[in-house]
Amino acid sequence: MRHVAVSFVVAFIGLTAMAWVVPGIHIRDFEAAVLAVLVFWALNLFFRPVALALFAPISTALVVLVSLVLQVVVIFLLGPLTPGVDIDDVGAAFWGSWSMPSSTPCSPRCSRSPTTTPTSAPSSDACACSGPTRSTRRNQAS
Repeated sequence: MRHVAVSFVVAFIGLTAMAWVVPGIHIRDFEAAVLAVLVFWALNLFFRPVALALFAPISTALVVLVSLVLQVVVIFLLGPLTPGVDIDDVGAAFWGSWSMPSSTPCSPRCSRSPTTTPTSAPSSDACACSGPTRSTRRNQAS
């Protein structure tokens, strides 16, 4: 739960900074910014996995390109979907996509694939990004 709260704060700060820095992106008030973060998360939650599933088998470069385009589309859709948020045009969404961190709530466990060694099967006790998981550390402390 703490991870989601931290992720929300980072996304909120990133969104308000984006609105302050990028001309053409306007957020009316605090409530609109909170709702915009939730809409941003929801759109990324639904569209990103579909896009990755469709384009990952084709090309890594295509996945990167589709991810960038998807980020622009999601930011552009914040305008019509979120009361109190105005995105003037696609250009503002494009520049906003470069300034907005892509912070989405994820599991407190590692979001990358489990680590493997050439002689072992994948291990669910270790993460490629941060080492042992919480449950592994608890078991080691006992």
